[in-house]
Amino acid sequence: MAAEVFEEFDHTQYKDEVTDRWGAEAYENGDRWWRSLSAAQKQEFQQTQLDIAADFGRARNAGLTPDSDEVQAITARHYAWTTGGRQGRRPGAREFAGLGEMYVADERFRVNYDVHGPGTAELIRDAMKIYADANLE
Repeated sequence: MAAEVFEEFDHTQYKDEVTDRWGAEAYENGDRWWRSLSAAQKQEFQQTQLDIAADFGRARNAGLTPDSDEVQAITARHYAWTTGGRQGRRPGAREFAGLGEMYVADERFRVNYDVHGPGTAELIRDAMKIYADANLE
């Protein structure tokens, strides 16, 4: 079932939105990177994201705070995951914190995180801000 979900992911549906927000070069780089991956690599990349989201949900359900060592360790994994589609380019503090804001503001992101429990997106956003302030320039 998970393999079927991964196979159906079509990133090209976001071409116009990505181009409008971040420019044609950002879309083209991401598109080139995604197409260069094998099916197994694509599945692994997506599974990593699902695992990280579930870990954030478990942390929220356990009552952990965004600044706890456990949540910050999950956030560090999330930060490393976000570099995948950027060909190793590491987002700065403002970009990473802004991504966290988008997870809450954009319902498409929020529902994917809050499936693990209401408030998971907010926990992630807050944890990303704390991580960015402490670790990124």
